[in-house]
Amino acid sequence: MKLSSVRFQYKNKDSKEIILSEKINLDLTERGKTIIVSPDINFLYEFGSILTGRSKPFEGEINNLNIGESVFIVPDFAAFPWMTVKENLLSVNSIIDDKLVSEFGLDAYLENNFDEMSYGFRLKLAMIMALMAKRENVVIFNPFKYIKTSFYAIFMDDLEKMRLKGVRVIVLSTEAKKELKFNSEYHLR
Repeated sequence: MKLSSVRFQYKNKDSKEIILSEKINLDLTERGKTIIVSPDINFLYEFGSILTGRSKPFEGEINNLNIGESVFIVPDFAAFPWMTVKENLLSVNSIIDDKLVSEFGLDAYLENNFDEMSYGFRLKLAMIMALMAKRENVVIFNPFKYIKTSFYAIFMDDLEKMRLKGVRVIVLSTEAKKELKFNSEYHLR
């Protein structure tokens, strides 16, 4: 995926005025772990929508964006809260990949309801669902707001598991995480 002179509109979080972003040029062709940092949460949300094809940019081009191959994970809405982990997984595919569930450490939680789980486990479930749905691009919205610092290493291991399975992982964050190792890091607006 490559962004060329992409600009988009978003609402300023304080004044609610509509702002036009600066031109963004990014090469995200590597199937790695990328973090994109911006202090503006609304900017990040709209940018995530554009990276996954849910919104169109105001101008510019995104090359090699396969809309059906992308998913935008927002921890609050990552799965159906009234369903169990197992039911959520079955909503993606009629056969649960037991090996994948075990690899991500959710095999003991299949009967738990999504809304009873911590945000760290919710993210794990969303990642497994994206892998089961064979998504190539996974954009995760502001995860460090939701997960505890003690969960960061586990989260990064899970991102690495996704990368090793050929998934391009893009983390959108309001804060830089220098202690965490990403393949690439961009700071915008």
